[in-house]
Formats: sequence, C-alpha cells, structure tokens
Amino acid sequence: MSVPSAVTAPLRNSGLFVEFAIAAARALPRRPFAWRDLVQQAWLIARVTAWPAAAIGLPIGAALTMQLGGLTRQLGAQPLTDAAAALGIVREAAPLVTALVLAGPAAAAICADLAARTARHEVDALAVLGIDPVRRLVVPRVLACAGIGLLLNGLVCAAALTGGYLAAVVLGGDTAGDFWTAAGVLAQLPDLLVGALKGAVFGLLAALAGAHRGLAAHRGAAESAGAVAGSAGIALALALGADAVLSAAYLQAA
Repeated sequence: MSVPSAVTAPLRNSGLFVEFAIAAARALPRRPFAWRDLVQQAWLIARVTAWPAAAIGLPIGAALTMQLGGLTRQLGAQPLTDAAAALGIVREAAPLVTALVLAGPAAAAICADLAARTARHEVDALAVLGIDPVRRLVVPRVLACAGIGLLLNGLVCAAALTGGYLAAVVLGGDTAGDFWTAAGVLAQLPDLLVGALKGAVFGLLAALAGAHRGLAAHRGAAESAGAVAGSAGIALALALGADAVLSAAYLQAA
C-alpha cells in the first residue's frame, strides 16, 4: 500500500531542510569568506526589520503592563506589576517579537533574493564556475541574520520596556523611577543574555528557511511567490519551536 503524498511530502521537506542546514554548517569554515556580502546582507536585514520591531515592541510592552496591572490588582499584588512586566518582556515578549519580525521581512527578503537569482540561473552559473552556492550565498546571509537577530532582540527589549514604562506612569500612576527600580528586581543579566541568544538562533533559523526555499524555486515567478510566502511560515514555526526548547532549558538550569 502506497503512503499518501500528504504524509511523505512534509517528511521529505524536513529531511531536505536538515540536509541543507548541515551543508551550510560544513561550508561555514571554508575560505575565502564573502565579507562584503555579509555586510550588505546585515544592512539589508537591519533595514527591513528595525522599524517593524520597534513599532511592534512599544505597544506590546504597554499592553503587557496593563494586562498584568489588572491581574495583580485582583490578587492584591499590585507592587509586583512592573517587575513581572519587565521579566515577561525580557524573557519572552521581546524574543517572540524578534522571531515574528525575522520570520516575516527578513526570511522573505532572503528568499525573494535567492529565488530571483535561481530563476535567472545565477546559482547554476556559480556551480559551473566551481563556486559552492551554499558557501557563497547562504553562509553570509545566515551569519548576518543571526547577528542582526541578536541586536534586534535588544532593540525590541528597549522599545517594549519603554512602552511598559509609559503605561505604568501614565495609566498606572507610578512615579518615574518606580518602574525601572521594580524592573531590576526580577529581570537580571542572565535573562537578557538568554533573550539575546534566542534572537541569534531565530535569525539563523529564519535565514536557513528563507535560503532553502529560495534556492529550491526553479520555475519562475509563480514558484518564487509561493516560496516567499512559505518561508515566513516555516521560519516562524522553527523559531517558536526553538523558543520552547530554549525556555525550557533555561528554566531547568536556573
């Protein structure tokens, strides 16, 4: 009895993605390295993700602080509102916003670029010249996206904490220093470091998802459009799975 393609296709695609990720890891230490491409891709990813990240982080921080304020008032623990909001922002909210932004604009930009190169047979031309497309095209994008993801998490933290501060002062009646003092009680340096690590991992996964789908788009514009749309969903699913694993590991180690 034959196995339905609806079952085998996801398994096959997962295997191809793992194989692609292993090939990228093997190409990482090879020389020469495309430093110029790394800088260009880092600038491109930062340009398409910075403003969306800040724009999303600000209201997320404010909303989280207001929601926690209502809950802590019911429990009679209102002094813990600011500290709990800051901890939630640093540990989970900021990394999740980072994952969302990287899975959207960043992965889509990488996928669209490589899909266009594939459709124009530039990737085939590199292979004919004896240049490994993974080393030349994928590795700089993966490293650039991982580095920008690390920095982007810090930007989202700053924006979300600013939103939480404004909500606490304007709506909660806190004084200017209360929020930051309370925030330092629960949110510590290890929490910031774990958030930064998550951002780097999310960037790496988003770049791999975008590059994998882009290099697999061989049949022109129609397939390229589908690849761009699919890369965002794959990158977000991978990031959420990685977030669950990293959060569980950190809580077990803490």
